[in-house]
Amino acid sequence: MTPAVQRVRHGAQSFSASANAVFKTEGMPCMLIWCVSSTAGSIKVKGTDLPDVAEADATWKTLRSTLNAGTSTETELDPDTASGTLAVGDFILVDTQGMAQIQCARAAGSGSLRATLFEEPIGALLLMQKLKDSGLATTNTPPAINVYRFIPDGTDELLIDATARKYWGARVFTLDATPVYVKTYDKATAPSESDTPISGVESPANATAANGAGNTGNAPWPVYKALTNGLGVRAVTGLADNNDSALTTAENIVEVYWST
Repeated sequence: MTPAVQRVRHGAQSFSASANAVFKTEGMPCMLIWCVSSTAGSIKVKGTDLPDVAEADATWKTLRSTLNAGTSTETELDPDTASGTLAVGDFILVDTQGMAQIQCARAAGSGSLRATLFEEPIGALLLMQKLKDSGLATTNTPPAINVYRFIPDGTDELLIDATARKYWGARVFTLDATPVYVKTYDKATAPSESDTPISGVESPANATAANGAGNTGNAPWPVYKALTNGLGVRAVTGLADNNDSALTTAENIVEVYWST
């Protein structure tokens, strides 16, 4: 029986630990697998350079991979000696170079795993660290993200929330002929030009309708900044932290992503 093929690139794909799963690599040389919920069980990661073969085909070979436990200890998984045992929060980093398909073969256990493919190994390592730091390595459900969306009207200083929050990113859409700088702050009151931002999103000048509207920022995933006081935002036309020049009215839309 050939398992269902799951096509993934950079987005994380969930799959059950109680059955085998096959992924098309689409040329991606590195794969990261992590366990979000599981009973005791083991896993073998196999690969084939053929694009479409059955699960039991002889061309599948167990790949050498690295098991990174939640405690940050690393274990080399030798393809000649069986599989690695997964616990919640564990990661497996797999070299998929030259492989057309990857098979995650479970020998025992149940639960849920996630996997994603990367163009560069550094991407997998960075995601692994971010998932550990944010605590998201052990959950299969993304947090509920709130979107604070506003159109700057000449007032450039806003307080979004006055309690400890998680900041996930921001985005700005602009038709303004001047630069746009959206700066976020860890504050329980509306920020001012005398405060230091914790993060920012910028869009270049002359992002007019004729030249192409600016649309810059980052999606709210996979890691956040923990704020201890609250979340404030300023939208101005200047690069310096102390700039206080307001944007043109009704030419910009700002979204700020946050959670409790």
